[in-house]
Amino acid sequence: MLVEVALFVVLVFLVWQVLKKPANYPPGRWGLPLVGYVPLPGPTFEDHLRNLYKKHGNVYLWRMGTQTMVFVHDYQLLRDAFNRLEFTDRPSWEIFKFNEEVAYGVFSSNGALWHNNRRFSLRQLRDLGMGKSRLVDAVQRQAAWLAGVLAKQAGRPAPVPHALKIAIVNVLWQLVGGDSGDLLRGVTVPQYAFAGGQATLSCSYDLHNRRLYSLKWYHNGTEFYRYVPTERQGPTTTKTPHKFTVSVRANHHSLKVSLQCLPSEP
Repeated sequence: MLVEVALFVVLVFLVWQVLKKPANYPPGRWGLPLVGYVPLPGPTFEDHLRNLYKKHGNVYLWRMGTQTMVFVHDYQLLRDAFNRLEFTDRPSWEIFKFNEEVAYGVFSSNGALWHNNRRFSLRQLRDLGMGKSRLVDAVQRQAAWLAGVLAKQAGRPAPVPHALKIAIVNVLWQLVGGDSGDLLRGVTVPQYAFAGGQATLSCSYDLHNRRLYSLKWYHNGTEFYRYVPTERQGPTTTKTPHKFTVSVRANHHSLKVSLQCLPSEP
């Protein structure tokens, strides 16, 4: 009996050592195992962060589920941190892999793959005009508009406005599309005049009246049908046209550019 009690105590001690917050971690909300800290309903996410900042200072943590998030409120400290190699790693999240063994792209990849993708992306963006004088006017126009939006909430605590996303998308559209107008406001699409709402870019595949939202870029029909099966009628495989839709949404309005595409046989 004493042996079982001793083993149980040792097991509890080991589990506690594994699940407790390490001593060298910053202060903050640790919460329960596998769940983390779940706040009570009521205050917004920004209010919770503001309360943690008042209680713990410039650096604190918040464990959300199995992920430990560290928040930094000091600008100089944040710059120093991101200049260190220890902070260049990226978390391994399944949402970025898209049924692949390794996360690709610039934002989700890591290590040597990230370095190669970043170098390739910067080279292509420079060829499109990044860092050149022809892009200066577009950047200055978006910066002036964004400064006007920020001025409206000056002097009071406020989250980063969604106008920042719109300004970035408009500059990218100048790079990719070569259009000097504004994609989400003003010249190109007047009904997208920004009114404080959220603007998002999304890609969807309309499959036989069923919509599949995806962030994955399919290179051809063969790769597309690896994830989406063909429509079969009896012994024959029918190549049904699918509508590929690129959507830009602001507030309750939406702009959709649709292409009827007949993917190749898998």
